[in-house]
Amino acid sequence: MKDDELDEETTIADMSGLEDRGFHLPRRRGNTVPEGSENREGLTREQRLWVILGALRAAILLAAVYGVVYFIVIFLMTRVWH
Repeated sequence: MKDDELDEETTIADMSGLEDRGFHLPRRRGNTVPEGSENREGLTREQRLWVILGALRAAILLAAVYGVVYFIVIFLMTRVWH
């Protein structure tokens, strides 16, 4: 039996039962909140803003630390192997 014959006879993944959902998610109209997405933490809009800004500050600080360490390592490598 040739490989071509084997490929024609086998089904690897049956996709016939799937429906076509398209590439884009449906848009929400207006300022409505979808069902099931309640704010479980009970945060107000201002508190949520501070949480987001705190996470952003932590990410920037972490990136700065990695940048400084990277600069020090490159600086030392150029001094040692020069």
